[in-house]
Amino acid sequence: RTSEPGKDGAPAFFEMFSRQGSSGAESVIMGDNTIAFGELINKLKSGEVNFVWELWAMRGQCDEETPPDSCDQSILQFIEAKYTSPEKEKLRDLFQKYFKYEAEMRETQFSADMDFEGKYDIIKKKRRELLGDADAQLVFGMEEAQVDFMSTSQKLIAASKNQSGDERVRQYEQLKRSTFGTYYDSVVKREDSYQNYETEISLREQDLSKLGADQKSTKMRELQEKYFGKEAAERI
Repeated sequence: RTSEPGKDGAPAFFEMFSRQGSSGAESVIMGDNTIAFGELINKLKSGEVNFVWELWAMRGQCDEETPPDSCDQSILQFIEAKYTSPEKEKLRDLFQKYFKYEAEMRETQFSADMDFEGKYDIIKKKRRELLGDADAQLVFGMEEAQVDFMSTSQKLIAASKNQSGDERVRQYEQLKRSTFGTYYDSVVKREDSYQNYETEISLREQDLSKLGADQKSTKMRELQEKYFGKEAAERI
């Protein structure tokens, strides 16, 4: 069961964010042991559960031939059957508001000359218009923090180019913690070690270029052990 494409046959712009990380994931709502409502909300707030990924995991349990609307209705029926009042009404309302948002965004046309930031601002406004501030934060907060970090981290990297590697790494980590807040631990758990390794090398590039061959080799080995562990570093 897949999403409906945009009018040009390609996924709508907003769907750039919809399914990343959801492939192969198991649903915590439709799993063997349905998660309690309070636990679900806490995990959404911490980023341990991503609402949109969870939705796609639930949709993945529908048969391929099931129409999208029917699949979504079966999700609402499952919530109705598995949860009790008032939690089931709250959860059902959250899903219904997301379905409405999804449908409206697929009909939203962006100007061809609009940049990423302009499009994303429209998406964020639509989210709050349809879901309200609290539910928009619950559903999209971690994703929006990730998009924010992509922008602010690049600005920090450019602004700190003349500072020491240690200071650049410190500022980068501080920015990450402040940007992600309660999502920080969940984000770090999902990070790619190699990408983080490459980022730190980039932040330390000037310092590394000033080291002699032996010193540089020692520092690189230190970073490899930091991100991959001693045994993996020995194989590099």
